[in-house]
Amino acid sequence: MPITSRIFLFRSVLPAILLLAQAVLASPAPAASDIPVPSKRPAVENGAESKPEPASTDPAATDKEVAADMPPIDESILQECEQHMRALGIHFTRQQPVRGENGCGIAAPYEITTVADTVAISPPAVIACETAIALAGWVKAAALPYARQLPGEPSLSGLQNASGYVCRGRNNNPEAKLSEHALGRAIDISAFLFEDGSRIAIEPRQRTGKPQEAYQKAARFAACLHFTTVLGPYSDANHNDHLHLDIAERRGGYRLCDFPDLPDAGGKKTE
Repeated sequence: MPITSRIFLFRSVLPAILLLAQAVLASPAPAASDIPVPSKRPAVENGAESKPEPASTDPAATDKEVAADMPPIDESILQECEQHMRALGIHFTRQQPVRGENGCGIAAPYEITTVADTVAISPPAVIACETAIALAGWVKAAALPYARQLPGEPSLSGLQNASGYVCRGRNNNPEAKLSEHALGRAIDISAFLFEDGSRIAIEPRQRTGKPQEAYQKAARFAACLHFTTVLGPYSDANHNDHLHLDIAERRGGYRLCDFPDLPDAGGKKTE
């Protein structure tokens, strides 16, 4: 804002500031019972704040822990999100809030069994509503129609779910930054399933000349219009057997669309 504009703004609000100051000075001092008491500091051991234990990578130990202190979500926002899911043909069941250690958890988790009305998620995925919407949008716009271009025009009937919500660090490293999986904002897909019983497993495919490679790559490229992170074969060894899709928020809306698909390309990636 130009300096002249700031001076004008200050002059315009100065009378209101003076009136407020007079009112504050004239008001009686608050009673002792009205003064807020600061919260207790974290426990201190040997002169330093105690550090939390690393997040567990065992989903059975953390996934079903209900968080009594988890802040509630505006119900109107959830209802709007659920309406959006229904419009995309998502079949879902809302679950109780879950929370693991060190920040893991979903305030409003949903078990997703089907997207686009006919594409089953096997096994069902527990993810956040926004993640389900991104998944369904990708299936409807890319994975489903692209399947009709395969030989025999098979119908996509399912997605093999390798991981939804799980309390862990990136790449299953308990010392790493929290994974988007630990917030219900990621899903891993390990295979595309078709009505004729065929399947296309996610695996390294490079210059095979086969339609399975074309389908896998086309679907993977399209995913970055719906997700903000897309990792898969050749991203690194951790992602050679699945597509990692998440909705991580980054500055400037940056998207990590990692499509090297070359044996000698790219450094180590994390999710």
